[in-house]
Amino acid sequence: HILANNFLTHILSGKWGGGVEELTEEDFAVAVSVLKTKMIVATWADNRRMVDFITRNQQWDQSGLNCMYPPTNPYSIEQAQKAKTEPRPPPPEKTPEEIATETAVRLHNYYDDRLFTILAQQAQEQAASIL
Repeated sequence: HILANNFLTHILSGKWGGGVEELTEEDFAVAVSVLKTKMIVATWADNRRMVDFITRNQQWDQSGLNCMYPPTNPYSIEQAQKAKTEPRPPPPEKTPEEIATETAVRLHNYYDDRLFTILAQQAQEQAASIL
């Protein structure tokens, strides 16, 4: 198992030599280009609508949709309604060690952190234009 920083940027830029190669702004630009031209991005909330759209418009086989999205059961509906009326309590405050760890991870994953921001924007744009 290899733990690689900036994993997604390495993969999308084609610069994958075990995940230890240094990335540049040019590599990041390639990753962004691949993301914007070759991928459809959706949030989990839009996933089913996006798959429905693709199956209708791109001639995907629809036979597996019932497996991916089984009929909703009443328990799920009850749980969703309960979650709306009884929100989760806020998470506990982070310890200084947790904050330091998160900061270090973010610094080591600088390109992926930027890429995830673009992913979120792209998901919103694509959902708005497609759905």
